[in-house]
Amino acid sequence: MAKRKIVWSSRAQQEFTKVLAYYTEKNQSVAYSLKLTNTIEHITELLAVNPKMGLENQDNSSRTFIVDNYSIIYEASSEVLTVLSFWDDRQDSSGKLHKKKT
Repeated sequence: MAKRKIVWSSRAQQEFTKVLAYYTEKNQSVAYSLKLTNTIEHITELLAVNPKMGLENQDNSSRTFIVDNYSIIYEASSEVLTVLSFWDDRQDSSGKLHKKKT
């Protein structure tokens, strides 16, 4: 199967940027943020080729892939993998994207 194009929603981009900024400030270095960026890029590349790697969510249209302490919530079509949310699972889950069955 051909690799899907990877698209990040504005929500996911904001969440990921927030996590990176937090660790850059906390560590007074970009080293961890760069390592995390490389890891997440690698994982999304794998998901673009094999989107069924993640656990199916209740809505049956999105999936979650957990990497260390982070959840990547995404949807995949035949051509596009859309990252819907990037969540640090150590945070309060009240702001986490929860897709429900409708």
